Amino acid sequence: MERIEYPSWHDDARKLRAEGKSVTQIADIVGISANICSKITSASWKQYLLMYRQSFGRRKGTHLQDYNPAAYVFVPVEAKTPIQKEREYNIRMRHFTPKTEEPDVGRVREFETIKRHDNATNKLVMGYKVRCSKCNNTEEYISNKGLQPHEFVSSVFRKRGWMIGASPRADLCPTHATPMRAKPVEPTPVEDGITFTNNPPAKKEEPMQVPLPTPSPNMQAVAAVVSKPPTVIEHDPNNMGKTEKRIIFAKLNEVYQDEVTGYSGDWTDAKLAADLGVPVAWIAEVRSEDFGPETNAGMRAALSADMDKLSGRIESQIKLVDAKLEAAEKLDDKVSAALAEAKKSNDRLQELIGNLQTADAQTKEAIEGFNRLVTEYEKIHAEHKGNSSVVS
Repeated sequence: MERIEYPSWHDDARKLRAEGKSVTQIADIVGISANICSKITSASWKQYLLMYRQSFGRRKGTHLQDYNPAAYVFVPVEAKTPIQKEREYNIRMRHFTPKTEEPDVGRVREFETIKRHDNATNKLVMGYKVRCSKCNNTEEYISNKGLQPHEFVSSVFRKRGWMIGASPRADLCPTHATPMRAKPVEPTPVEDGITFTNNPPAKKEEPMQVPLPTPSPNMQAVAAVVSKPPTVIEHDPNNMGKTEKRIIFAKLNEVYQDEVTGYSGDWTDAKLAADLGVPVAWIAEVRSEDFGPETNAGMRAALSADMDKLSGRIESQIKLVDAKLEAAEKLDDKVSAALAEAKKSNDRLQELIGNLQTADAQTKEAIEGFNRLVTEYEKIHAEHKGNSSVVS
């Protein structure tokens, strides 16, 4: 297995993160940018280490999942933090005078990146923030052209009066940078356990008046290009651009673990969209294509609780249905018995009706016979009466 060495203070930074310190606090302690500190202290630090070691600049389409740390042995190597190196340098120099000239091109100073949603253009824009090490005042530079070289960002802040140091701990705002440019900082008698004697105060000298050189035509052309305001690129609010997709992808790399676990903590599509200031549909599109489903521990716990409640309700409904079916069967038996009894009563009724009809017919026949006898009697009586009259 291949051996991968890394500075031992990376482990110290991760311990501080586990103890609850923020990424910004750890970055100030070790003397690095918050962006790099977030990668060192993340759970995927091995993948980040392999990615920047094997593919500096990151090829298009390369993800953290493409790097398998199990195939390497990661060994910490004793090394000093950037802030410790800076302190040792300052002690050797006995006193530190902030540099006002351009920084060494061999050492690239990085700034804290920020993201803003431009309501006017409905576009996610990138920017950079600088913070004064004395008063904590901040100033932002927003770029409509996406990420910019840090050297260019340094020149922008310097033009605004800031003194940009080798690390964020040496940055000074225009208010505190003015006295620092006027005189050097007095040395500290004791620092990091090393004692040294203050130099005698230097004689105050008047600043030398140096005439500024006349800029050449080439420098004037460069200044005109730099001072020209950036062109605002029109953006379709219904479509996600490449810059927005890169920013969303980078943020998902930080807060999304895997397809089974999903988001870490309480992150969701809606919370991530609010944090970046973009539509939720954009977050869902990038997540579903390159990461996995929208889930986290809280959502799974809520789903499990809802399923338990639903199971209880279903069981109660089953018991209720069983009781209703049993009652319906008993009622059906009663109805069947009543129908049978009614059928018997109906048969008896029909029999009685038949008997009544027969009795009616017999009664009618008897009445008709009686009427015939009466008629015959009247006839005989009349004849007998007539005969009696003749005899008289």
